Amino acid sequence: MRFAACVALAATAAPVVAGCVSRAAGEQLIADGRARDQRLDALEQQLSTSNGQLAAQLAQLQKSLEHSTSVVTRNSADAGAEVQQLRQQLATMEGTIAELRQRLEQSTKAAQAEVDAAANKTSPGVIPTDPLVHFAAAKNAYERKDYDDARTLFEAYVRRYPRSDLADDARYWAGMTYLEQGKPSDALRAFRAVLAGYPDGDAVDDTLLAMSDAFYQLGACGDATTTLHTLLETQSGSPLVPDAKKKLRALQHPPKGACKTR
Repeated sequence: MRFAACVALAATAAPVVAGCVSRAAGEQLIADGRARDQRLDALEQQLSTSNGQLAAQLAQLQKSLEHSTSVVTRNSADAGAEVQQLRQQLATMEGTIAELRQRLEQSTKAAQAEVDAAANKTSPGVIPTDPLVHFAAAKNAYERKDYDDARTLFEAYVRRYPRSDLADDARYWAGMTYLEQGKPSDALRAFRAVLAGYPDGDAVDDTLLAMSDAFYQLGACGDATTTLHTLLETQSGSPLVPDAKKKLRALQHPPKGACKTR
């Protein structure tokens, strides 16, 4: 983990930020994250409503077209004005249907693009522009136990700086926010993303240790044991080896009812 160095560098990169980010800035970060989520919900609702209306119109016109086609077919022997009028109506319907299909496709693409843009947007006026200060702000939120906001910041960091040396750490801490909230299944998904995306990163040992805790919370003591053995075998030089051994000893005599599987 490189967070201690991050804090020191963040202090030199932004000396005007007390503790890497001010209280007011932290509160603004929270408000900004909630506003973004509200915008996303509104955009998704707008997309769903718009597409539903267009699809309903399209279905109605398609039904009318099929009915009119049937009428023309039945009366094709009657070369009268009524048949000619129906054929004109058919041509108009076909044009309208084509137009609706085009509008539906354009609406879907435009709305989805707007949703994607909003989902990936981080407010540059609120989230620190310096990557070290950004990471420190996320860690500060975690230490304040503002886990939802910390996770928002860590995930925003990964989106902004996917190739950063701290990207694997940010994913790890995002997983830790779930673990602290008693959501071990969500934590495991986040931790697996660390191992899959950064197999050679320096967060692997922390991630394996945290995964064993997540498995234990789920009562999967066998998986917790296997994960700890993996840490010992693949990360033998890690400073977390003593912790892993301690947890293994505890798993040999777990409290009654703690393990659903062994």
